[in-house]
Amino acid sequence: MVAPAARRISIALILSILFPFAHSLTTDSDEPITIEADRAERDNRSRVMVYEGDVVIEQGSLRISGERVVVHFDENDETTKMIATGAPAHIRQRPEDSDSYREAWANEVEYRIDDQQVVLTGQARYEEAGDQVRAERLVYDVQNSSFRAFAAEDDASSGEAASGRVRITINPGD
Repeated sequence: MVAPAARRISIALILSILFPFAHSLTTDSDEPITIEADRAERDNRSRVMVYEGDVVIEQGSLRISGERVVVHFDENDETTKMIATGAPAHIRQRPEDSDSYREAWANEVEYRIDDQQVVLTGQARYEEAGDQVRAERLVYDVQNSSFRAFAAEDDASSGEAASGRVRITINPGD
């Protein structure tokens, strides 16, 4: 069994770097972390923590929801990767300099800590201040605060062409 302090540190690490909403409320990290799910299980051999069934994780203005959240740990109990899935999985956080939220949805949200990337896959959508990016896949580089958006790829096995394209909507400022 993992010590409660180590578990809290791992969860706090996930929440603090899960999605790169720059300049988020600095008070969020001071808020308690609340995790709700129908089931939770930790497998120390495979170094995985799994939350299933209408998972909701909240800390301050940060809210993560999905049907399943899987957290991967290394031998030092440090978080290496987090994958949230749902129809869709959702992440929301309010930047410090705004009254509105930054939000993202996708069938799968994967945070790769070593690569400092957040990968949204499957009907991915990101919204901020009325602006929106939609794509089959979005890759956000945390360190550089940049993203790449990709349309669906052709299915080579069936020979069918992909439908949809990257769509970016930028609304004029007030």
